Amino acid sequence: METGKNKVGEGGAGVSERGMRVEKASAESEEAEGTEETEARERSGSGRESEKRLEEEGVSFGEILRALRRSRVRTEILMYLYKIYPKASYPAEISRNTGIDPTNVLGGLRGMGSRFDEANSLLKLGLVEKIERGNATYYRISERGKAFIESLKMP
Repeated sequence: METGKNKVGEGGAGVSERGMRVEKASAESEEAEGTEETEARERSGSGRESEKRLEEEGVSFGEILRALRRSRVRTEILMYLYKIYPKASYPAEISRNTGIDPTNVLGGLRGMGSRFDEANSLLKLGLVEKIERGNATYYRISERGKAFIESLKMP
C-alpha cells in the first residue's frame, strides 16, 4: 500500500494510514468492513493488545471503526481533540477549528435526534470525556480515544 493513500472502502468515511484524513463514500458489505478492520489492526504495532484493551472497556474495535467511518463529523472532531491533547476544548472552539457547524459538533459529541444517534456518539463510545468547569462544558479525547487513534497509525 502506498503512503499517503486513504484507506477507504466503498462505504462510509475512511481514515487515512496516518489516521488524519477522512473521505466519504457509499455503503459497503460486512465482509469488506471486516477486511478493513483487520487491516487497521495489522497496521498497528500492538493491534491485538489495543483491540483487547478497547473491548475490555465496553465497545469493540469494529464498532468504533464503523461509527467513525459513518460520520466525517465524528472523525474530524476526534482527530482535532487528538491533535490538541491533553487540552480540552469547548464546542464553539471545536467548530471554529474544524469548520463544522456548531450544532453538528454537539451531535457528534453527544448525539442529537435521528441524525446523530446517541449510541454512536463520541461520548457513548468512550472516545471523548466531558469536563464541566463552572457553567462551561469542555470535551477532551479520553485515554481510550487516544489509544484507538494510535492503534490505527503506521508503526
